[in-house]
Amino acid sequence: MKAFKNFVAAIKVLRQAATLPDGERAQAAAAARAGLQEWSAEVMVPRMIGELDSGSVDVERAAISALRAAGLDAIEAVPTLMAYFERTANRKNSDVQNYARKEAAYAAEELMRKARQLVEEQERAAKQALQEREQEEQREEQREQAAARQQRELAPSQEPGWEALMRTVELLGDSTQDPSPDVRIASINALVNLNAPYEKAAPILRARLDDDEARVRVAAANALGRLRPR
Repeated sequence: MKAFKNFVAAIKVLRQAATLPDGERAQAAAAARAGLQEWSAEVMVPRMIGELDSGSVDVERAAISALRAAGLDAIEAVPTLMAYFERTANRKNSDVQNYARKEAAYAAEELMRKARQLVEEQERAAKQALQEREQEEQREEQREQAAARQQRELAPSQEPGWEALMRTVELLGDSTQDPSPDVRIASINALVNLNAPYEKAAPILRARLDDDEARVRVAAANALGRLRPR
C-alpha cells in the first residue's frame, strides 16, 4: 500500500475517493488513511496552518479538513482560520472558494466550541475535586473530634483516685439537698473547689437553681459559672 509523503495529498485522495469507481474507491481511501496515520498532530498542525497560504483552493480545503479533524490538537489554528476567512473574501468568488471560506469558519467555530467544552469540563472536575477534598477534610475533622471526645470520656476513669472522686461527688450531691441552706451552699462550693467533672457536677448544680432559698440559688449559679469541662 502506498505511503503518502505529503499530508495534503492524503486528504485530497480521501476527497477524490468518492468519485472513483467502486472497485478503486475503498483501496484509495484505505491508502489515504494509512498515510494520514503516519502524521502526529504535533507535526501536522503547523504544516496545515502553513498550507492555508498556499494559494491553491484545493490544498487549502484539504488543510482546513485536516485541522478540523485534529480537534483540540489544532486549537492554535483558530486565528489563522479566521484570518483565512477574512483574507479570501476578495478572491475570485467561485463555488469552490466559497466552500473553502465556509469550511474555515466552521472549523474555527467547532474548535472553539470544543475548547470551551474542555474548559467547562475541567472547571467542573476541579470544582468536584475541591468539594470532595473539603468533604474529606470535614469527615477527618469529625473523626478527630469524635476520637478526642472518646479519649476525654475514657481518660478520667484511668486517673488515680477517680473512683474516690466520683464517690465524693455523689455524697456532695446528696448534701446539696440537705435541709440546711448552709449545708447546701457548702456542698455547692465544695463541688467547684474539688474540680468535680462537669458532666457529673453540672446537673447537681442546675437542680439547685430552683432552690427555695435565694442565697442557695445564687451559690448554684455562681458555681455553674466557675465550673469548666475537664
